[in-house]
Amino acid sequence: MNKVYELKFSTVRETEIPKLIDAISENLDEKLYYGTRNFDIKYWYWQYKLNPKKQSYLYVAWLNNQIVGYYHVVVYNFVANGRNYVIGNIQDVAVSKKHQGKGIFKKLSKFANSEINKHVDALYSFPNRKSINTFLKYDNFELIDCMPVYVLPLKLKIPLFFFSKHKKEKIENNNKVVVFDNLNKEICEVFEKFSKFHKYHILKDKDFLNWRYVNSPKGRFFFVGLMTDNKISSVIVVKHEKVYGLESFVILDFAFVDNVLDLKKLISNFYFVLNKNYSLNVNFVLLAGISHYISDVTKCGYIQIPKIFLPRKLNFLVRLTGKSLKIDNFKPSDWLVTLGDWDVF
Repeated sequence: MNKVYELKFSTVRETEIPKLIDAISENLDEKLYYGTRNFDIKYWYWQYKLNPKKQSYLYVAWLNNQIVGYYHVVVYNFVANGRNYVIGNIQDVAVSKKHQGKGIFKKLSKFANSEINKHVDALYSFPNRKSINTFLKYDNFELIDCMPVYVLPLKLKIPLFFFSKHKKEKIENNNKVVVFDNLNKEICEVFEKFSKFHKYHILKDKDFLNWRYVNSPKGRFFFVGLMTDNKISSVIVVKHEKVYGLESFVILDFAFVDNVLDLKKLISNFYFVLNKNYSLNVNFVLLAGISHYISDVTKCGYIQIPKIFLPRKLNFLVRLTGKSLKIDNFKPSDWLVTLGDWDVF
């Protein structure tokens, strides 16, 4: 008589981490349109053990002593209406191929969400098309927005009538585009000030920026700024990456001090400096984000990609856990969300 093995769910112990990483590696067969992923031990520990809070919550489904599903939640400091909270980012969730279609992910998600409620004030995720239904239908997440994605073609010739309404901003005599060698206090202050223009955002302080960009195993990130009268007036974080197989600059984060025009000047001109300084030959710039300022990028040469043409829609979902944070109205314009809040680049 064949033995029937019971499906079990648990948190992950330290001794089980190698099994978890093996399970993730076996599932990395989905075509990636943005960036690259590398689930070696160094990457995993950076993502889930070396983050600013040095904490993550890891949940798995077991069958026959094998991990058949996993669910990661990394936690960040989060600011809502000027008060500090803790938010969890759900990422790296999957069920092994041969066990898909059996309802395992739905059960694992229910277990993980019940457990994580004890530890965080809110959760967010960018689920793919396979898992988004579970998030919305069974786990009570709300869709805040599908993150708009913009491109700035650097080689493709665009008709003049387009640029008559989408003029790039020019650098003035008191401006200079600078690539910074190090993350410094002034850069951190720019991000801090810009974040406060929004009701809800991840706290992107020195610890976060160092972890996410300076110490990342994902490659090199550039801190590029616009100097106005010898002071930083705008900053972006840029990565040289292949997107759709083409050389590109991806803007992961952006901020300005007082005037959105400074950000527009920077994103209109930074690539000249990076191409020249690092002998690069880039096809386009990619920018995405949720912010009440983001629509301004369409007025300086950036073209929004229609959602129907996005192979991987960045649907930003949020759920409150009921601990202490209350949000009455989930307006997209109240949030600051960037590609730096996604775990792919």
